[in-house]
Amino acid sequence: MDKGASLVEISPVAADLDLRELKEVVTKITSSKTMYYLNPQATPIFHHIDAILKPIYTSSKVDQLRLLQSLSTGGNVRSMLLVHALFYGHNTVVDYLLRHFTYTTTSPLDLAGAYGRHDMFAFIKRVRPSMKATSNALDYAAGNGHLNMVWHLHSTGHT
Repeated sequence: MDKGASLVEISPVAADLDLRELKEVVTKITSSKTMYYLNPQATPIFHHIDAILKPIYTSSKVDQLRLLQSLSTGGNVRSMLLVHALFYGHNTVVDYLLRHFTYTTTSPLDLAGAYGRHDMFAFIKRVRPSMKATSNALDYAAGNGHLNMVWHLHSTGHT
């Protein structure tokens, strides 16, 4: 994609179709009473979300994500984008989301702990040094069996 191209030139029809499908899938997940974000790989439909988002992330990086975000008004979609990006290690997407949106229900650092993602935890601390993990990070990591992450959180004072 030409760096000077406007966001409107990024196949809005295809993005709109992907967005509608994404919203439907996210609604299915978030309408359940389970805390899908603590162990997303255990939610079978999460893999469907990956199939929708992976091509968007790789096609034109953040520009495509901006288009997706501009079409999205629901916090559930933004939250799912963060969960997905953290889980799969999409640094560019995490950075964009943290710069443009506030997440108040669960700390992104807690989610990185839940997924055992040392790399994402370190990345978030590097780009958002003021962000804090809660004691939930340790609980979530232990609950998902990420003992190396538990050790890391404990040894760095995130208890």
